[in-house]
Amino acid sequence: MKFTTILCLLLLALPGLTVALGKTAPAGSHRVYAARNHSLSTSDENVFNLADFGAFGDGLADDGPALQAALDALGEAGGGTLFVPAGRYIIITPVQKDFTGVASDISILGVESLTPVPPPGSSGEVLSRGLDLLSEFAPRTGEQGIAINVSGLQTFLIKDITFIGTPAVITDALITLVLNNVWEATIRHCEFYGLRSVLEGGDIVLSVRSHLKV
Repeated sequence: MKFTTILCLLLLALPGLTVALGKTAPAGSHRVYAARNHSLSTSDENVFNLADFGAFGDGLADDGPALQAALDALGEAGGGTLFVPAGRYIIITPVQKDFTGVASDISILGVESLTPVPPPGSSGEVLSRGLDLLSEFAPRTGEQGIAINVSGLQTFLIKDITFIGTPAVITDALITLVLNNVWEATIRHCEFYGLRSVLEGGDIVLSVRSHLKV
């Protein structure tokens, strides 16, 4: 088993580990993003909804093709924001998008949860309580597949998304999320829960030639 970042090692050791930065607010609070509820994307006028591309979010259907179509549309639009409604989106078909030359700023935003991230030094029991996130990606590409592979961007933000594994599955994906050639990549207020990759070269999050902030 190979892990290229400390983050990946920690995520496997503590499946319920909460990552990234959040806002202080009452637990369980949620709101749907407006077009300008974030700062990294300069293409805020382009806001897409994953459901409009045929995604079900029912925990059963393969929503990989819908996510691929949504990323393709963001590329054609020159960048922007993809909103992920509440639901569990199964990624069986690998999703890969190289935005080089077509877009520079992309954001993927789930339903915003205002549950704060526990402070540093919190116990494992506190850390495993979760952030009350409603938008989930469940990778099921197996031993051969990278679930989501994004490359060729100036900025990339993913926020308020849970990446969740499947019980009793040894390898959910070879790699869950790859960020390649992204100048400023940010994973904020997300969770990686119950994911496993026990293969040579496997990872949960792999950052290649990218500046990654978590």
